[in-house]
Amino acid sequence: RKEILENWEIRKLVSFENRGKVWFKDIDSRFKFDMLVISRLKTGRPFKARFYATSAEDIEKTFDYPVNLISKISPEILGITEFRSERDIEVISAIRGNHKTLKELGLTLRTEFHMMNDNDIFNTDGLGLPLYEGKMIYQYNSNYSKPTYYTDESIGRNRLLKRELRRIESFLQDKGKVQGLRGRELKEFLERNMKAAFNKFEKGEFKLDYEVRRFVYRRIASSTNERTLISSIVPERHFLTDSLAYFVPFDYEMNGGNVSQVQKNYNPFYLMAIFNSFVLDYYIRMMVTANLNMFFVYELPMPEVNKDIRDKIAEIANNLMNNENVDLRAEIEALIARDVFNLSKEDMKHILDSFVYGNVNEELKRKIMDNF
Repeated sequence: RKEILENWEIRKLVSFENRGKVWFKDIDSRFKFDMLVISRLKTGRPFKARFYATSAEDIEKTFDYPVNLISKISPEILGITEFRSERDIEVISAIRGNHKTLKELGLTLRTEFHMMNDNDIFNTDGLGLPLYEGKMIYQYNSNYSKPTYYTDESIGRNRLLKRELRRIESFLQDKGKVQGLRGRELKEFLERNMKAAFNKFEKGEFKLDYEVRRFVYRRIASSTNERTLISSIVPERHFLTDSLAYFVPFDYEMNGGNVSQVQKNYNPFYLMAIFNSFVLDYYIRMMVTANLNMFFVYELPMPEVNKDIRDKIAEIANNLMNNENVDLRAEIEALIARDVFNLSKEDMKHILDSFVYGNVNEELKRKIMDNF
């Protein structure tokens, strides 16, 4: 992608689906194909694009795709967003704006226990702490279904502690080398700080991620599900499987030669509200098919808003965790669209009209528009 964007010019890009096996009768109907026309001659013009074509006639129904949108929307992986219309380009561009991405804000994604590699410590006897899977959460709901697996806390904690200590050691290695430490000096620096870190975990002065409540989202999703971005907040002292990803709550820094743990500066309730919004869901649905790859999530825009708006959204999100209320939900959706992303009423109507899969809550959609 980088080679093409830097040294060539895209002239035309058409993607077509094999639904109904219109194109290739012996190939699975779920497959998609692309036709790409590129040239060495660079003119700076938008290229002709068409996505989701299902007939020969569709291939000619193209629209102009500004090439600069590729790197703006997807600066890291240079993914091409599959717009369905020129109106989508306008709305997606408005959502992206000039906002920082989650990666630029310094947030770090992680998974915890792997369903295959760590299954030696799982049990189905209800012994230990619940092990959260993606199916156990829904939007604003951390009790969507009951747990299947459990893990003895001491065993799970020891495994996570070993991994965390390795991360701290890597952090200290980098810091020591930056300070010019070598050989014996570096070894003593590492030994002293690693011992101190271990003791602080044992005394509870440092915490492992599972010991605090965490923002999580489902990693397995689809652009044709009722909703794609599904997030919630799980309580402290609950383990997670790799079907959930979470934002790391802690970071490390050096103070006077000693390692210290600091809490990341983000409000999990505000973050959950933005993730669960129709606005951000619409945005990411243009990019994903079956899974929420972390690269896509890192590239999501996260506008900076004033404290009053942020606190109000976080408060409503907290209330929704305990009370599934359509009026509250409509209020928070309108707030996010209007006051966070600065979208118009027409923009929001276009977004809501795109949610047609599954059991769509039409009452909620009407009430959101009433709040504009």
